[in-house]
Amino acid sequence: MSISAYRWRTRRPGPIDFRATGKTRPDQINGLTLWLDAGYISGLADGASVETWVDRSISANHATQSNASLRPTYQTNEANGWPVVRFNGTDQWFDLTSTLNIQVMTLVCVIKPTTPDGYRSVFGSNTNGISFQIADNAKMSLVKTNALGLLEQTTAISTSVFSVLTGTYSNPNAAIFTNRNADGTASVAAGFTYTNSYIGKQDSTGSYQYWYGDIAECLVYNNVLSSENKTLLWDYLLDKYAIP
Repeated sequence: MSISAYRWRTRRPGPIDFRATGKTRPDQINGLTLWLDAGYISGLADGASVETWVDRSISANHATQSNASLRPTYQTNEANGWPVVRFNGTDQWFDLTSTLNIQVMTLVCVIKPTTPDGYRSVFGSNTNGISFQIADNAKMSLVKTNALGLLEQTTAISTSVFSVLTGTYSNPNAAIFTNRNADGTASVAAGFTYTNSYIGKQDSTGSYQYWYGDIAECLVYNNVLSSENKTLLWDYLLDKYAIP
């Protein structure tokens, strides 16, 4: 399925804006505090480095990298015709403009990891904030950074196709979902403290855990989405990226 199967429009000289017929957009669901969409990046050629990944939520919490040598790259036509941001697993990452500073959350990412060779983080936070990371067994985990593992998903995710991973936490309840399927729950008490938040690494204190692979979208909500709202969000993302 190609992009042309959907309604789309371009804000000149801006990016493609996805409009799937009859689908609820992420910003129509209450509590959205971060929405990074690679399809909303404009003005870059295939393989170019990304200095700023604009936040589509009203928070304007953009992901930025001031050091040109540490910037991930923009890759076109990688996820059902849509672009992605690619991380080399060595030293590429973004700072978020503002710390996430969330205690209750729904974290969502559309990702395709390169073959895992250790811990690699999509979301990360100093000092004891939330991290969403993969291990060398290709399973995603919710982690209190540098302190406590909250939950590891039951099944490994694919390294050959994109998946929608969702993690939720409201003290003490943690859950992970793969695409639209429940993939693990746990009850672990935790509180979080934050000094910085990142996309593509865990923290800045030595255990960086740089993400290795592609990210098409990242979303954060400051609540645990209801079953109805999770389904609406998954319908949008799975349809957009043609994920079964």
